[in-house]
Amino acid sequence: MIELTINGQARRLDAAPDMPLLWALRDILNLTGTKHGCGIAPCGYCQSGQIMAAAALLRETPRPTDAQIDAALEGHVCRCGSCQRIRAAMHQAGGHASWPCSTAASRPPTIAGTGGNGTLSGFLRIADDGRVVHAASNRALGFGELAEAAARLPEVFGAELDSFDAAPAMAIPGVVQVVPIPRGLAVAATNTWAALRGAEALVARWKATPHDGLDSAGVLARLRAALDQPQRPRNDGDWEATRAAAARAASATDEVPSLAHAPMQTENGTVRVTGDRAEVWAPTQHQDWCVRDVAAALSIPPAHVTMHTTYAGGGFGWRLHVEVVAQAAHAARALGRPVQLMWSRGDEFAQGHYRPAFAAKMEAALDASGRVTGFNIRAAGGSVMYDDRPWLFRNPSFMDPFALQSVTDTRYRLGAFRAEYARLDLPPKVWVWRSVGSSQYGFFVESFLDEVAAAANKDLLALRRELLPHRPHQRGAVDGNPHHPQRPAAGWRG
Repeated sequence: MIELTINGQARRLDAAPDMPLLWALRDILNLTGTKHGCGIAPCGYCQSGQIMAAAALLRETPRPTDAQIDAALEGHVCRCGSCQRIRAAMHQAGGHASWPCSTAASRPPTIAGTGGNGTLSGFLRIADDGRVVHAASNRALGFGELAEAAARLPEVFGAELDSFDAAPAMAIPGVVQVVPIPRGLAVAATNTWAALRGAEALVARWKATPHDGLDSAGVLARLRAALDQPQRPRNDGDWEATRAAAARAASATDEVPSLAHAPMQTENGTVRVTGDRAEVWAPTQHQDWCVRDVAAALSIPPAHVTMHTTYAGGGFGWRLHVEVVAQAAHAARALGRPVQLMWSRGDEFAQGHYRPAFAAKMEAALDASGRVTGFNIRAAGGSVMYDDRPWLFRNPSFMDPFALQSVTDTRYRLGAFRAEYARLDLPPKVWVWRSVGSSQYGFFVESFLDEVAAAANKDLLALRRELLPHRPHQRGAVDGNPHHPQRPAAGWRG
């Protein structure tokens, strides 16, 4: 037994000595306000720590300055951005009545309809005991019947399970069963810490894949090779003639890597199967796909799946993918009880969907005065549409709309313009990531224009103004840049 004083009360815990406090609070004491989030610390620790530090500061310094607040909160991790609101609240608590602070209560999420493919809940609320409850029916998943499960997925993307030895996992106190799920295994336990330890102890053997030895250098080599095999979705003017007549030229080749979404909350989902019906709780960005995939996993009609959308610790496009709920459905049916399945951060990095790696070769033609007369970009990288809707690519003329996003629709007037793209299919799978194609091409094009300005011996913003003669709104944004060193001298106004 372990004795702790929590919220002023003495508590005795029957827990493994190495169990982190996070899981003791959540799984044993049912104090679920503390969350498993970004992996740096228990989600909620940052806010709880900031609140305690704030209370201590206000007790000693009722009207703190910004510098005093910064010193008091130093060392408390904040990834969700609430630190500024905590600062405002501290000023407000200290008597700064005019300090700006939003006091509007946050509204629960509304949930879109499914068009008859399943049932979606209305509003969710937080109960006094910390559970997420469906407001309309007052139903919630009882923690006493829930099996916690940790996924064990391969370290190489696309690898399939060959065999496994469950004995080391079953030797962990609290582990109750190991069950196969699509693309891996689920270790079910009476608490999350036991499930995580069991997943680590499990011996799994995976089948070889064609890309077992692929590394970053190999990806880069294939990207560069693909630059010589592009399609040509946009070709305005005669780039070849413009380039031949140019007084000078600027060129650059840039690459960007694959990027994980890495939201604070790792991938997770909860499923309860009752006969030919299922209930799903998940922090998803696509309820319809959750309903579809759970129904397919259980071979039941989509109308028999009830979907509850929970709060999400970040999404950024990643939670459009719903694989974890299908895995949880398989585990719940195999175990005969509700299952909450969680991926580790390592699982997400190994098996998640990434922003695609890209390479781009750019060239600009300039006349004797340094005016841009032509621009050519040739890019290679993965298609975020190909994995999701491969049938679209049966048409040879189809082009992923994100493949050259912010290039083919650029606001700049660049003269003779050619944009080329080569699709390169590489592991891991790729998907939308925040601004989608603009996240690569914003960097490619804007950094290259800086090099063009240097070749033309022009100011960075002056060049952009020249390229936006027909776009007063965009020119206004350029003129209003407060960080440009010439703005004060020129009297520019944002």
